[in-house]
Amino acid sequence: MYENIRSLVENGEYQKAAQKIRELKNSEDQKRLLSGDDENPEQLYLLEATVCEALGDLRGEFLAIGKGLSKNQRNYELYYMLGLIYKRMNNDQAYLCFEQASRFCTLEEDIAPIRDEINECKKKPYFRVRNISFIILSYNDEWLMKKCVKAIKDECFEGDEIIVVDNASTDGIAKWLRQQTGIRLIENGDNVGFSIGCNIGIIASQEENDVLLINNDAVLTPGALFWMRMGLYEDSNVGAVGAVSNNATEQSVEVYLGTTDQIDAAIKYGSAHNIPMEHPYENKVRLTGFCELIKREAINSVFIEHTSEDEAHFPESVQNALKSMRERKLLFDPRFTPAYFEDDDLGIRISEAGFRQILCHNAFVYHQGGDTEDEKGVEYRKNLMLKNRRLFEEKWGFDIWKFEAVSDDLINAVGDIVKGKLGGKPIYPWFRFLEIGCGFGVNMSALKYRFNDCYVAGTEGYGKVAALGKYMGDIIAGNIEVTDLPFTDHSFDIICIYDALNYAENQDELLMKLLRLLKKDGYVIVSKGCKNTIPKSIHVVEI
Repeated sequence: MYENIRSLVENGEYQKAAQKIRELKNSEDQKRLLSGDDENPEQLYLLEATVCEALGDLRGEFLAIGKGLSKNQRNYELYYMLGLIYKRMNNDQAYLCFEQASRFCTLEEDIAPIRDEINECKKKPYFRVRNISFIILSYNDEWLMKKCVKAIKDECFEGDEIIVVDNASTDGIAKWLRQQTGIRLIENGDNVGFSIGCNIGIIASQEENDVLLINNDAVLTPGALFWMRMGLYEDSNVGAVGAVSNNATEQSVEVYLGTTDQIDAAIKYGSAHNIPMEHPYENKVRLTGFCELIKREAINSVFIEHTSEDEAHFPESVQNALKSMRERKLLFDPRFTPAYFEDDDLGIRISEAGFRQILCHNAFVYHQGGDTEDEKGVEYRKNLMLKNRRLFEEKWGFDIWKFEAVSDDLINAVGDIVKGKLGGKPIYPWFRFLEIGCGFGVNMSALKYRFNDCYVAGTEGYGKVAALGKYMGDIIAGNIEVTDLPFTDHSFDIICIYDALNYAENQDELLMKLLRLLKKDGYVIVSKGCKNTIPKSIHVVEI
């Protein structure tokens, strides 16, 4: 199908080749490409990327590579070309691309130049890429664990390690794990919970490696780990990355996986979804621990020195595990044993240490989650969650549930405003947004991800919370009524004030202070029931 285009490329007739590609993509043959009937559907996009490279169209090349990988995640030529793009910008990410190309290349004449690029990247004094210690906490779910392990083995490179910590499983999975090669199995003998089980695995891991913590009911889809690693090495400030999923707090995406073989559907979805994106990252203050990749530098910065002070509060089996950890450095705080809020606590410590945490929207990982239990089990988990929520608040001085969730109502309202759906003039994509009482800035970061060219700022009265959101946007800490805001008059298209006026000592003065910052024909977003606090001459949206 592509012989004519390939001939034009080989003869250096790139403009003609580009025209032929456009004609083919607009023809009836496009239906065949999209349906997957073509034996090598990525070949057209490989040719398109080659043409774009020759014509100096870097963005076109990048997008063509993404389309090609959505058709075939194992095409080494596409990863090689991607590595050449990143070579101009980020040595570590270029290395990861070449490493991925070497994994899939089977032609001896092509593997040599790939290895040359890998060696060149490794020689750079600023090369930082590490191997991975995969740490899986195991408790039953035999069928899912087997899927989890297979998917990880498919992604491993030389120097990586797989550590499984089994919390006294009863369904036969421990026996299966003992029979496997390439796995280091640690059997606890008792169920010591998530936090301590993970700590045992991390203590056993190679001290030079980055760490991927993954639940035994999570399954990597093709390309997901690669793009998580690309995110981890986006810059030196990134300390941890997470993946999007069908089931993960604040990281879920809308995807229908059917009701039968959900894992197979997830693999197909991930294969098409885990591709280069121009803006794949969303900054976070905490990540959900079902699948989290953490840079070793971040781990070393947030370790907890464990003592014997709190051991008496735990069950005997947990006390025994903790005794073996005395004077060891732990990643998870044992006080959140057996589970819940340990990942929130870790996220706050990573942020407090100055590291950036990002959600990789081009990395999809399947997660089953959702325990099926009797009434007694549900009640136990509910009480445990409330207990650890209180422990978290005692430790940090704030309730994270008040700050961690993105407001879909706010995001949708802003989307309607900037696209002109509420009667005003469209202001997409360049707009300025100010949020009063922004917390960590999760809404600001969500907007920045969705509308990459917008400017986001916020104010937060609780200084500690504001400081944790340093990567989320420009956050000004302090009481909004007395704090000077470093913005010029009429500089924001949208100001979200929620119900702030209801709590102001001088409502009129605060309102005038904020309205001075609003552009003519700008919008104010308020909480339901607060619309009457804003002059009728102002565009107001209630959420």
